[in-house]
Amino acid sequence: SWPAWSTTTTTQSREMKPDPTPLLTSRHNVFQNDEFDVFSRDSVDLSRVHKGKSTRKEENTRSLLNDKRAVAAQRQRYEQYSVVVEE
Repeated sequence: SWPAWSTTTTTQSREMKPDPTPLLTSRHNVFQNDEFDVFSRDSVDLSRVHKGKSTRKEENTRSLLNDKRAVAAQRQRYEQYSVVVEE
């Protein structure tokens, strides 16, 4: 006198649970909405992405160290400290 399994499973309706808050809309971090955030942008500038050490950074550092304009501008200020007048 048990009902057939095929009729009970197909006729009973199951209540659907509401979806939890989607992970992408609820996430928060320090990199959110920056230029490399692939979750908020459709495209990322791949010329700014590299793997390993950047040679461009080394070139900028070398040019900064070889640029002596800042040293020349400060030279007059520091020469004033080297002048000692004894009374």
